[in-house]
Amino acid sequence: MKNLFKITSTLLLISSLIWNCDHVYENLLADNVAKEKDRVETPPLPKAVLLRQPFPNPLHRSQGGEIHITYEIPQAMRATLTVENVVGDVVHVLANQEHLAGVHLRTWDSKNNDGGPVKAGVYMIHLNTATVTQRKLIEIRE
Repeated sequence: MKNLFKITSTLLLISSLIWNCDHVYENLLADNVAKEKDRVETPPLPKAVLLRQPFPNPLHRSQGGEIHITYEIPQAMRATLTVENVVGDVVHVLANQEHLAGVHLRTWDSKNNDGGPVKAGVYMIHLNTATVTQRKLIEIRE
């Protein structure tokens, strides 16, 4: 009888250990799945300086709104983003600073540096870095 009790106790102990191991394994799997879901994918860094087409273009001021300008910087560097009229005069400075590598977004409310609205017409968004100068045309309508 004692041997039967020892065998039964040993089997219970072994099955308990197996259940605990399975339970721990399931928890580890669940934790790993949760971590995978929470992990945020970082987008790859841009390969070159790039000024994308501003949006919306043309901007209808009567509808309100702003122009959104996206540009990409492949490595940390100084970049200047300005709005110029057709003769090249700077109307508004959107950025003039060191930038980290990545995608950047600036918004222009179609006002000059003094805060007044610019006239309807054609303007250029000008991105200037040590290595690249790019321009995109935009149009502002009343």
